[in-house]
Amino acid sequence: MAKYIVHRLYTALIVLVAATLLTFLVMQLTPGDTAYTILTHTFMSSEDLVTEEDLQLITDMYDLDRPLLVQYGDWLLQALRGDLGTSYVYKKPVVYLLGLKLPYTFQLGLLAFSLSLLVAIPLGFLSTRYRNRFFDHLTRLGSILCGSLPSFWLALVLVMLFSVKLQWLPVSGMKAGWKSWILPCLTQMLGMIPSIMRITRTSMLEIMGEDYMTFAKAKGLSPMAAIRRHGIRNAMPPIITMAGLQLGGILGGTVVIETVFSWPGIGALLSSSIYAKDIPMLQGCILVITLGYILSMVAMDLVLMYVCPQIMHDGGGHG
Repeated sequence: MAKYIVHRLYTALIVLVAATLLTFLVMQLTPGDTAYTILTHTFMSSEDLVTEEDLQLITDMYDLDRPLLVQYGDWLLQALRGDLGTSYVYKKPVVYLLGLKLPYTFQLGLLAFSLSLLVAIPLGFLSTRYRNRFFDHLTRLGSILCGSLPSFWLALVLVMLFSVKLQWLPVSGMKAGWKSWILPCLTQMLGMIPSIMRITRTSMLEIMGEDYMTFAKAKGLSPMAAIRRHGIRNAMPPIITMAGLQLGGILGGTVVIETVFSWPGIGALLSSSIYAKDIPMLQGCILVITLGYILSMVAMDLVLMYVCPQIMHDGGGHG
């Protein structure tokens, strides 16, 4: 266990450094001068007012004339001390802004994830139970449709139906209390349910064809009793793996949803930092999103170690 934890920490450090370095380099290589972008998005409303003196002032203020690797190295050393810098756009520490916005994204994502499990796993089991019947065909068709719809399109359709036409739910924001959570949560759920339901159905079908399941039914157990006693536990590893992937994506996967519904999470911070080349804010968002993936994968491995210890003995953890 100790060796596994040390290995995961070492891997996590490499992944975090690589993700932030690639983000930094990509932002620097995007078209447009960094100082000019910062100036026009943050300090001035008109591009005609920009002068060479202003550009030089911004360059000196943020030390943008230094070599790129030196800039990244300074940021990395500060990050190791817990200082992620100050946002160019918001003029506040990145850590403070992340602490302010992250709970909204996390709460929305965790709620959608939990409800998705409660819906997708039973649907997957029932689809297996009624294989090749009407219910199975209906759920599979629904999963294909929901899984193929872009989240931004689905969000807009839900807004047009429930907010504009029926006027049951608010269009955006959080001012309407619990009603404000329904549409963004539903949009995110409809993106998670298909993959979890399909992997549940596939895993259960594979288990139902195993010899021990045939032997259990030959001893007199009903199909449902055989599933409860022998099937569910053995079918869980693929389901847990997919759930871990979905859990890891709740931070990064809500950017579009938060933009459509004006949700006060890190999605707004991430999108604004991209447009304004707010590199400290972008680096902080990417760091948090990557860390979320890593922690979810570690949690998934720990659950797998508890559910099926032989997996760790046979091939080690995932990812």
